[in-house]
Amino acid sequence: MAFVLDPLSGSRLELTHWKNRDHYEEGDQLDHLAFEVPDLTSTLTHLRSLQVPVVKEPFTLSGGTRRIAFITDPNGIWIELLEPAGEARGR
Repeated sequence: MAFVLDPLSGSRLELTHWKNRDHYEEGDQLDHLAFEVPDLTSTLTHLRSLQVPVVKEPFTLSGGTRRIAFITDPNGIWIELLEPAGEARGR
């Protein structure tokens, strides 16, 4: 895993490689995109009203403090939505 940070925008790119997994080919596919949203619950409510598929309901990773959820775009690409660190909205 490696991170690339844009110092001007604060955007971060996370590069991963999963050893012993064959669900995608090296350098050939995108696993998913991730975006931080100010309020995960209201964002999901809005996206549902637009018929956007929610493929994983909000959850907190083991040992984590931020809730995340996954939607898909029209091409089936998974998009991770995560609440800001330290937030606990909608629990």
